[in-house]
Amino acid sequence: MSERLAVITGANRGIGRATAAGLARAGFETVLWCRTPEQAEAAVVDLEERSRLDRFSPMAGDLADPDAIRDGVGRLRARYQQIHLLVNNAGVVANEYREAPDGHELTLAVNHLAPVRLTLGLLPSLLVSRGARIVTLASAAHDKAFDPSRLKGPAGFRGRKAYTQSKLLNFLFTFDLAERLEGSGVSANVVHPGVVSTGLLQDFVGGGALGAPVRALMGTVGSSPDKGARTTLRVATDPILTGVTGRYFRGRQEATPPDAALDREARDQARRWTAELTGLDWAEVVSRTLDAPR
Repeated sequence: MSERLAVITGANRGIGRATAAGLARAGFETVLWCRTPEQAEAAVVDLEERSRLDRFSPMAGDLADPDAIRDGVGRLRARYQQIHLLVNNAGVVANEYREAPDGHELTLAVNHLAPVRLTLGLLPSLLVSRGARIVTLASAAHDKAFDPSRLKGPAGFRGRKAYTQSKLLNFLFTFDLAERLEGSGVSANVVHPGVVSTGLLQDFVGGGALGAPVRALMGTVGSSPDKGARTTLRVATDPILTGVTGRYFRGRQEATPPDAALDREARDQARRWTAELTGLDWAEVVSRTLDAPR
């Protein structure tokens, strides 16, 4: 096994698969967290063939399902003593209202609640690793203010509004987490991969005849998944960024985050609201984990 271990979600296609390949080239043993066992196994085979590296391991778990996340976290912590990198890459755009197994709207469940659950669950394994990093993919297509009503439904549900609100929540969680982990040796940062020609982008644009010209344009101007992975890979692996935390990166460079990400009141509102939905107050979990013997 490689000396360093990375876990990346949504690793079976698009930016996730390209990022996983780059992490393996950088020397990481890379766990590919995919929704189903079949997707995870196929991703391992594909990446091993393409990279000619034997550094990939499968992990299956539906990120919309809290029980599946809990089970996957348990398996990872039992198998690996230390985790050096967590990349919260997976994301969805649901153009129609759909519910996750716990009854929450699907975009909210996968894009926000899953990174919170997964990060908090793996935090003990990250804390025992020297200089561990957490990298979460947000988007420049984010809301400017915390407004949970955008995530409600099904009446009046709008998939793009739910998506842009979930991406702001990525900022709020990560920036608050970074501040609470200050001095622990674990960094937490947010990246925007750019406009990338993936299935997620097609879902964001939407279907139908009216969206066809936009989809065609996006397919032309959008970057490849390999290019889209570059910012994530830099934040995940660049030695120059050791200890850098609570920052936003796009185009491989540090960028100005949304004002809400720097607003403690907005972060507290998001934290309390998330705790009401999940029973997990990330402030309490982080404090308890930091105080636990390691």
